[in-house]
Amino acid sequence: MKNLLTLLTVSLLCSGTANAGKSSSCSPQPVCCTPAVQWYKAKDGTLREKLPYWTALSRAEDADDMEIKLRDVQAELQSTSAALAETKAASEKLKAEFEAQLAELKQQLADERQQVASQKERGDKAEAALTSANAQVTELTGVSKKSAEDLAAVSTELKNVVAERDGLKSANTDLQKQVTDLTAAKNAADAALKTTQDELNKAKQEAVESKKVQVQAEAPKKDDEGKPEGGTDPNASDPKSETPESSTSAG
Repeated sequence: MKNLLTLLTVSLLCSGTANAGKSSSCSPQPVCCTPAVQWYKAKDGTLREKLPYWTALSRAEDADDMEIKLRDVQAELQSTSAALAETKAASEKLKAEFEAQLAELKQQLADERQQVASQKERGDKAEAALTSANAQVTELTGVSKKSAEDLAAVSTELKNVVAERDGLKSANTDLQKQVTDLTAAKNAADAALKTTQDELNKAKQEAVESKKVQVQAEAPKKDDEGKPEGGTDPNASDPKSETPESSTSAG
């Protein structure tokens, strides 16, 4: 490459010097003089400036140096390309891992959202249930308060009824005692009355028997004393008529 550039530079300088010698009307100038700017038509159809020899030679040396640097740069570029390929492969792998993790995180997020929605629904239901329970508690509190008032009233009334019942029991006890006493007194009076009646009947019977015996004993005497001969005494009393009187007087 270096030799090719050197030959190209020398040919360009020679052709430029020849053209300058033919076209210039001045006397030949030494090489150290600055030649006129010349142009040539390149293969691509563009006009390019013909460089002086020393300039081309300097550029050729610069090109040699640049080739060395270019090789170093190419080697570094190859190393960098290999490192870049490794980095790209690692990045692709890392990207795949990140995509997998992202997909997993998206799935977890979807699950979390579903759980949050479920928890929110449960929370709404629990809140509604709590509101209903509070309303029921309020209602039951009112009912309980009213029941407590009714219970207090019933308890008071029950106490009054119990007091009245105790009073009635005491009065009933007294009344039963009085009835028992009256029954005992009646039984005693009946027994005494029966005894008296029995004694009275016995006394009447004894009086009747005594009167009858007395009448029977006195009847023959009267017949003997007051009875006329051959007839009855008209003043003599009938023993049968005296019996009721004597029974009455005895009674």
